[in-house]
Amino acid sequence: MIPETELLSELIEAIYDTTLNRALWPGVLRKSAEFVGGSASSPCSKSAASKTGNSVLHWNSKSDAPVSNYFDEYVKTDSVATFDVGQVYSIEDCIADAEFPETRVAKERARSARRHPRSK
Repeated sequence: MIPETELLSELIEAIYDTTLNRALWPGVLRKSAEFVGGSASSPCSKSAASKTGNSVLHWNSKSDAPVSNYFDEYVKTDSVATFDVGQVYSIEDCIADAEFPETRVAKERARSARRHPRSK
């Protein structure tokens, strides 16, 4: 098993490598999600004051289907705006597990996954 510090060093190195080769971004986003135990990753910028944001890239382990643009709708009600810059968080920090399946986001993801199943 690789020590966590070595994995972090490899991730940081990979992030720097993306400045020379943008094609490396999908792998870096996958590695960053895996490093924190997440299922998705996206570098983004958000403004809590204007409730706007922007993301150019994303990686999602659950589906290769297109992801609806979070910033067109959901950023307006984003509860993660309360977290500090650089703080790692997950959906469980924002909403109870039992409540998430009933949210509009979860229902739209499920609908999208049915329309665009992952190829084996």
